[in-house]
Amino acid sequence: MKILLIGNDKFIAKALADRFLLEEDQVYLLGDFGLDTIDDIPDKVKYFETDIFSDGSRDVFSVQLPDTVVYFEDAQRDCLHDMVLDGVNNHMSKFMNAFALSTWHSVKKFIYISTIELYDHLAVYPGEESEVKAESLWQSAHFLCEQHIQNTRNSSRVSSTILRTSTIY
Repeated sequence: MKILLIGNDKFIAKALADRFLLEEDQVYLLGDFGLDTIDDIPDKVKYFETDIFSDGSRDVFSVQLPDTVVYFEDAQRDCLHDMVLDGVNNHMSKFMNAFALSTWHSVKKFIYISTIELYDHLAVYPGEESEVKAESLWQSAHFLCEQHIQNTRNSSRVSSTILRTSTIY
């Protein structure tokens, strides 16, 4: 299978790449890690250093034709208060763009890795599909992404899954 990982969290990218490579999948990584180096990402992973908003990201979809897209972003717990809203809007835009590209290119499976459980004072009920009460803007961003996936399950050609990081960390 061809797996496209989209995100900016080096820890999650490495864990996912290692796991998919065990299954002998072809793994591609699309992201902009800024000043972080990705030296510990396995050599078998083809890395595209680009943003999800760039023309290059559309080229990755159309040339590599992934079967599965896994979208993840790092948890923004310590963001300055005046920049939180910009960060939330950016997170939502990146998610929506990744989901739209996945739908447009007929990806079979879209997996959203939600970091919503990393925030303090969160009421989460048992189960991956549980409802969440958001108590911060960052929780709201992840909640809205999860809600979008749940709302489009019956109308989208893409099979989608929400994976919460409590099963990763």
